[in-house]
Amino acid sequence: MKRILTITAACGVMALTAAPAFSQVGLEIHGLYAFNFDAEIGGVEIEPDDVFGGGASVVFKLGRVGRIDLGGDYLRTTVGGAVSNDVTLIPVTAALRLGVPIKEALFLYVGGGAGWSFNDIDSRFVKLKDGLVYFGCGGIEVNLGAAVALRGEFRYLWHNPDIEFRAGEIGLTEQFGRSTDFQLDHMQARAGLVFWF
Repeated sequence: MKRILTITAACGVMALTAAPAFSQVGLEIHGLYAFNFDAEIGGVEIEPDDVFGGGASVVFKLGRVGRIDLGGDYLRTTVGGAVSNDVTLIPVTAALRLGVPIKEALFLYVGGGAGWSFNDIDSRFVKLKDGLVYFGCGGIEVNLGAAVALRGEFRYLWHNPDIEFRAGEIGLTEQFGRSTDFQLDHMQARAGLVFWF
């Protein structure tokens, strides 16, 4: 929790410092639906549940053709199998979106970004490590007025943190060794509101 608060505070300070360099600054709040997980542990396929989540970001407008977002998300899925475990992902990311404005009402964009995901799994047998996350995205912003926009986005996210097994627990170390990759790639459908200041 300390690391999350430290990174959040650092992002806030950077955002306030950089704000004068951008044409407009906003706050974006969104919901997301994570689905179609391409997931495996050490080459063994698993099936995390599709899940709803949410998050927020600070948005910096780069004139008419770009956006930079600094923000974070929260989602919690269940990984089935012999034993079900809940997996929590809290990615803190920076994103760049470049696009085309259409008659001041619409902004169509593509982009991508990267960051760090703080992870947890509710299992006494394993520890899920934090790790790098990166993504590609595409979407649309619809201006609802001078100060509010509706944003819809599709995102594909790549995440491959390490998972560590406790020695001698349920035969996992015999199968995988002390640690292995936990692939958690997936798609996201996202929708939210941007409030411009």
